[in-house]
Amino acid sequence: MRLASLLAQKKISTHAVEFLVLDEADKLFEMGFVEQIDAVVHACDNPDDDNDDDKKKKKKKSPAKTTKKKKCLKALFSATLPETAERLARSVMHHCVRLTVGERNSANESISQKLVFCGKESGKILAVKQMVQKGVQTPLIIFAQSKDRCVQVAKELTGGALGEVGLIHSDMSDKKRKSIVDLFRIGKLNCLCATDLMARGMDFAAVGTVVNFDFPLTSTAYIHRIGRSGRAGRVGNAVTFFTEEDAKRGTVRSIARVMQRSGCDVPKWLLNLEADKNEKKYKPLRKDGRENNPRRDRVDNKEGYVSRDIRAGKKKLEHKKQRKAMFKEMKKAAAAAAATSNKEAAEEDDYFPPDEDDETKKTKKKKKKSTTPLLSADEKNRKRRRKSAGDALAFGEREEDDRDDAAKKTKKKKRSRHSL
Repeated sequence: MRLASLLAQKKISTHAVEFLVLDEADKLFEMGFVEQIDAVVHACDNPDDDNDDDKKKKKKKSPAKTTKKKKCLKALFSATLPETAERLARSVMHHCVRLTVGERNSANESISQKLVFCGKESGKILAVKQMVQKGVQTPLIIFAQSKDRCVQVAKELTGGALGEVGLIHSDMSDKKRKSIVDLFRIGKLNCLCATDLMARGMDFAAVGTVVNFDFPLTSTAYIHRIGRSGRAGRVGNAVTFFTEEDAKRGTVRSIARVMQRSGCDVPKWLLNLEADKNEKKYKPLRKDGRENNPRRDRVDNKEGYVSRDIRAGKKKLEHKKQRKAMFKEMKKAAAAAAATSNKEAAEEDDYFPPDEDDETKKTKKKKKKSTTPLLSADEKNRKRRRKSAGDALAFGEREEDDRDDAAKKTKKKKRSRHSL
C-alpha cells in the first residue's frame, strides 16, 4: 500500500486523523496486506511514536497539562466478509462491532436473478442476442473471466443491436479506461464488456442489467458482479450463463443458494447439483489467493480457447517435433550413404581382382613355415657348438687383419720420415 510506504518514509503525519475507512476490506485481507494495514492502524492510533527522534533533539520544557489524543475510529466496508477475512480484521482491530444490512453474504433483494443453461460456450453469444431481441433493460454490463475472453465477446457483439461495445481490462492505460467509463456514464455506450476489475469500487447510477457471461468462481465474486445494478433503491436484473462443464465442477450450487437467500425462486435440482466424481476436484482459489480460472472453448467457434502459456507450450512441442523429424531424416540419409559406399567398395573388389604374385608369395611363406623340421635337443646343442667355433675362428681372423694393418701403417710412417 502506498500509504504505508509514505508513513515509513515519514512524509505524512497522522496527528489530525479521526476516522480511518477501508473500502473493500475483505479483498485487502485476502491479497495479503495485513502487515501494511496494521502499520497504518498503529500510526493512526499512536502518531507520537513517529516523532520520538524529534522530541529528543528538543529541549525539555516546563511541565504543563497534557491531553491524551483520542484513538481514531476504524471502519471496514464490504458487500461480503468471509470468516477468514473477519478473523484477520479482528487481529488488527480490537473491541470491534459488526453491522450487517440484510442477510450476511447475500445479494440485493431488488435485483431479479436468473440462471440460463447454454450447453456449450458457442451458445452464449446466441443467448445474449436473443435477450437483446426480446428486450433488455440498458445500460448493460457483461462480465468475462479474462482479457482474451473480453476481446472475443466484444468483437462478436459489436455492430449488432447493441451498437458499439466498450471494453475494459487491466492491460489498458488509465486514460483509456477513464474515457470509456465516461462514455458509458454519459450514455454513448449502451454495453460494456469487462473483467472482475469492474466488479468492485465502481459506482454506476443506473445500470439496468448485468450478464455473467462466464460463470463466477465464488459466491463473493457473484455478489460483487451483480451489485453493479440495483443501486440506491433502483431495480436491477442479473443473468448468469452456465454450461455442462460448470455443472460438473460443482460451482452452480453455491450460486443457487445465494439466489435463494436473496428471495429468488430456484429449482430444487440446482440446489442439489453436485460435482462429477469422475473428474478432479476443482479449486476456485490458488495458494496465493487468486482465482483459478478454468480453461474454456472460444466464443467465435474457432479451434479452441488457447491462453498465452498454452500457445508457448504448443510452439515448443512443434519445435521438438520438427527437430525429431529432421534428425530422423539425417539418420536415414547417413545410413543410405553408408550402404551405397559399401556397395561401391564391393563392386571395385570384384572389378579389380588381386595379383597372382601376392597370392604365390603368401602360399610360399605358409609352405616354408610348414616344411621346417622339428629338431631334437642333441641336434640343437651341436648347432650351438658349431656357431661358437665359427665365431672363435672369425675373431682370430679379425685379430690377424688388425696386426697386418698396424704393420702397414708403421712402414708408411718410416717412408715419410726418409722423404723428409
